[in-house]
Amino acid sequence: DRPSGDTLAALLGYGDTDILPAALSFVSGDCRFVTTIGEQSLVEMLCSILDGMDLAARPDSGRAVGVGAGKMYRRQGSFKLKGPSFDTSEEERVKKLTVNAFIYALLWSIGSHIDRDSRLRFSSWVQQASHQNQFPLLKRFANLPTTGNMYDYRWNAQDLAWRPWRLDGEHEAALQQFTPAVEDSSMESLLVRSTETVALLSLMTYLHHARHPTMLFGPSGGGKTALARYFLSSLDPEHSVTAVISTNARSTNPEIQSALEVPLELKSGRLYAPSGTRLATFLIDDIHLASEDSFGDQPLVELFRHFLHYGSWFDIQTC
Repeated sequence: DRPSGDTLAALLGYGDTDILPAALSFVSGDCRFVTTIGEQSLVEMLCSILDGMDLAARPDSGRAVGVGAGKMYRRQGSFKLKGPSFDTSEEERVKKLTVNAFIYALLWSIGSHIDRDSRLRFSSWVQQASHQNQFPLLKRFANLPTTGNMYDYRWNAQDLAWRPWRLDGEHEAALQQFTPAVEDSSMESLLVRSTETVALLSLMTYLHHARHPTMLFGPSGGGKTALARYFLSSLDPEHSVTAVISTNARSTNPEIQSALEVPLELKSGRLYAPSGTRLATFLIDDIHLASEDSFGDQPLVELFRHFLHYGSWFDIQTC
C-alpha cells in the first residue's frame, strides 16, 4: 500500500526532526533500563511489531489490518483488527492508521525495556510529542488519549481509536482467546488476568504472525512460562504444532536438538518440517540456565543463535 509505505518511511527516518531518534534519545537520557539492550535491537523490535501488524493489508483483500493469519488461532478476540472500509478519504485513513499503529509499536519496543516510572515519563513524552510542530505527521494524524498512561491503551484499527484495555468490554473476550483447550487446575498453569497480561499476549500474537521469535525475561515466578503456555494453547492444532522444551545447566546441544526434531519429519533432501502444511512453534524454557564451556561461551545459546541467524542447523548424525 503506497500511502502506508510512504508514511512508514517518513516515521522511520533518522534525521534531527524525526520521532524515532528523538524517542531513542529520550529513553537513553531520561529513563532507567531494566536490562542492557542496544539501540539497534530496539529498532529491530519496532520493525518486527510493525511487520506483524500487517499495515500493508487492504480491507478489500480479505486480509486483516492489524493481525493477519487469523486461521492460526482458535478464537479471534480483540486482536484481529479489521480495517475500516476506505472511501474517498482512503489515503487520510491509511495515514491515520499507520501513524497510530507506529506509536503503539514505539511504546512496546523503544519503551519496552524501561521500569514502571520511566514508562510513565515516556508515555507523557509521546503524548506531548504528538502536539509539537517538530513532528508534523504525529500532530496531524495521531489521536492519542490526552490523559492516562499510554501503556493502558491499545490501538483499535476497526474504529481508528485508542481503547483502554480494561474499560472497553473486550478485556474478558480477549483473554478467552488464550484459554487453554484442556483444563488444568495445577498452580503452575494459572495465569493472573491483568491489563499487562492482555497487552503482552497481543504483542506475542503480532510477532508470531510475522514469524519473529519472542523472548520473555523477568524475575523468577513472574509468570513467564504460564504466559507462553497460554499463548501456545491459543494456536489452532490444525495449522500449528507446538512443543515445550525445558532446559537446565546439564542440557547439551545434541539433547535439545533431538528434542526439537521430534515434531518434525523428513520432507525431501535435507528439509525437515511438521506434517502437512503446519508451522512449528517451540517454547524454550529456562534458556538462561545454559552452562558455560571452558571458553566462557554457552553452546546451547549458540545453537539457537545459529538457527535464528541461518534458519537451519547441522545434522548431528553426519557432522
